[in-house]
Amino acid sequence: MPAPLSDKASTRDRILQTAEALFAERGIDAVSMNEINKAAGQKNTSSLHYHFGNKEGLLQAIVYSQYQDIELALQAAMDELERQSGFTAEQLVETLIAPFINKLNSQRGRYYILIVSQLLSKSADLLTLGHPMQEDKARLRAFALFETLDSALTREEKVARMILLSTLLFHSLASYVRFEQRQQANPLGDQAFFIHNLTLTLKSMITA
Repeated sequence: MPAPLSDKASTRDRILQTAEALFAERGIDAVSMNEINKAAGQKNTSSLHYHFGNKEGLLQAIVYSQYQDIELALQAAMDELERQSGFTAEQLVETLIAPFINKLNSQRGRYYILIVSQLLSKSADLLTLGHPMQEDKARLRAFALFETLDSALTREEKVARMILLSTLLFHSLASYVRFEQRQQANPLGDQAFFIHNLTLTLKSMITA
């Protein structure tokens, strides 16, 4: 069950964070809107619908609320990358994956990873269309930077590999989190070992 929230948390935040935990721990399809409303302590059965409309609107709000800091980190890192005289595919990969890997360092970040992994199992819209609540500038900029790299890959191959990279990143992070939740020895190793291997794997995917 979700951890108790501060009394100061707004109704909207209370519902959002409760849903975040339930979706991550039990699965998007296994949790009903009514269950979320009750778990968030809302006596008014229309509270969730008032703030988010439906489950899709709630999921969009969860994903976007956590993506805002990722967007800022990505833009700053890409600024730094472009200030260099030139950058490699390996450097670009490290730049793009770092803000997502950092989500491992908080409980809400891990919830975000588990939820996005579920969404990507259903649709690639987050990768091909971006986040629905605003223009996804960092995503578009990342694709544009990848296209500037000197490579024998065609444009179609570059786009496909960026999508594969993003999908593998999230599913790998989600696997690591699930193994950790089992409170047994993680077959992916400790966090530093896992991140090292994941980074090498993703770099190889882009440069092969």
